[in-house]
Amino acid sequence: MKLDDSEKQKTVNSLYKDHVMYQPTDRRFFAVSLIFAIFFGMIAGVVGDLLAKTYLYEYFFGVDGFLYAPESLGDVARISVNRQDTFSGKEPSTDELFVSVKEARGTVVTIALEKKPVSEILPVAYLESDRVGYGVILTRDGWVLTSKHIFNTATTSYVVITDDGKVYAVATTLVDPFTGLMFFKIPENRLPVVPFASEGSLSVGQELFSVTTNGSLSNFMLSATRFSPQTQPTDIISFSDRASESLLLTPSFPDRFEGMPLFNAQGELTAIVHAFFEQEQKDVTGAVSIDQFRDVIADVLKKGEIVRASLGVDYLDISRLVFDDASIKLLKLPEENNRGAFIYRNDVLKVTGVRSGSAAAQAKLLKNDIILKVNDESIDANHSLSGVIATYKPDDRVNVTVLRAGVERIIEVTLGDAVLVAAAEAAEAEKESAKDAGKSLKKKQKK
Repeated sequence: MKLDDSEKQKTVNSLYKDHVMYQPTDRRFFAVSLIFAIFFGMIAGVVGDLLAKTYLYEYFFGVDGFLYAPESLGDVARISVNRQDTFSGKEPSTDELFVSVKEARGTVVTIALEKKPVSEILPVAYLESDRVGYGVILTRDGWVLTSKHIFNTATTSYVVITDDGKVYAVATTLVDPFTGLMFFKIPENRLPVVPFASEGSLSVGQELFSVTTNGSLSNFMLSATRFSPQTQPTDIISFSDRASESLLLTPSFPDRFEGMPLFNAQGELTAIVHAFFEQEQKDVTGAVSIDQFRDVIADVLKKGEIVRASLGVDYLDISRLVFDDASIKLLKLPEENNRGAFIYRNDVLKVTGVRSGSAAAQAKLLKNDIILKVNDESIDANHSLSGVIATYKPDDRVNVTVLRAGVERIIEVTLGDAVLVAAAEAAEAEKESAKDAGKSLKKKQKK
C-alpha cells in the first residue's frame, strides 16, 4: 500500500514522539551552535590557563615559588620555558636555557661558618644547615661578591664552597658602603666567571632565577625596580651616601638566601639578594641591581679597593611625599612639589641632617635646604640624590643647586670619600657601644 505525503509525515512524527527515531536538527541552527561552542571554548581555555598559572603554580611546585631539586638541568629548563611567556622579555629555547642554567650554577658559591678539625667525620662535614648565605664568582683569580649581612662579626671565620665541592678560606674583604655588598678573595685562579647583564636591562614583570650549588632552581618576578620600604617613619629618611632604593622580588626568598645572585634567562648576572622586608604584612625580598655596583667592580679588580663619593646629608625625597597647598607654602617647597631632596634633621630620631666633617658641611649646606640639582641632573622621581652622587668619584667638584628659604642658589661642593666616612662612622659607633657597655657594667657592680 502506497502512503501519501501527509500520512508519511504522521508516521514519522509518531516515531519521533515515541523516541524510536531522533528528529534531525536544523542545519543552520547546528552551524551557529557549533561556532558559538568553539568560540566560548577558546575563551574558557585562555582564562583557565591564566588562572592556573596565577593560582596553581605555587601549589604544585612548592611554597614561595621554590621549585625542587631537579634530577637534571633539563627538567629545570623545561619548567622555565613553560613559564617564560607570562613575563616580559625574549623567550629562550629549552636548549638555550639549559646552557644558561648550567653555566650560572658553576659561578654560585655557598658561604658557611668554618669548622675546626676534629677526629670524627660528621662534625667536620659541611651540611646544608651550615650555610649562612651565597655569593657569586666575579673573576678567575678568586674575587667573589655577596651581601655584607652574611658576615655578622669580625671574629667569626667563614669558608666558601664552590660548585665542585672545594672549600676555601675567605681572605681579603672589601665592603661597598653604597650598596652594602661585600667583595672578598679566595685563593684560586681557575674559576668560572659570571657574565653581566647589559645596563638598564631590568624591567618590571621580568622573570629572574637563582640556582644553588645542588641544582635547585627558584623563579621570581621583578615587582619593582625602585622599591623603598615604608613600614615606619625612619624608612623614608635616606642618606646621600647609601642606596635608597632596591629591586623588589615576589614571592619572598626562603631563609639564608642572602647574597644569592639572580640571573636572567640568558644566565647573566642581574642582581644580588641583599635584604628582607615586611611590606603590607607580607615578607618581601630586596635585591641590589647590577647597575648599582657595576662601576665599583672595575675599581676592585684594578686597584683592589672600592671608590665611592660622599656628600654626607640625611634627606627626604620630596617626590615620594604628598603635601597640601598650605604645607607647601609654609615649608617653602618647590611649587612643582615633585622634585628635590629636603635635608632633614631630627634630634629625637638621631638624624643629623648635615653630617659633621662631611663634604656638605664644608660647603656650608644647611638643614631644611632643598637640593634641586647636582650639576645639570635634576633630583626627582627618576633620579634620587643618592643615585646621582653615586655616579661621581671622591674629590669631584659639583655645582649643587639648592632652594633655601624660597630662594635658589648654587653652591660648589667638593665630594668626599664614602669609604673613609663609613670607616670613621663605624669606629665612632663602636666607641659609643663600648661606652654604653661600660656604663651598664658599672650599674651592675653598684647593685
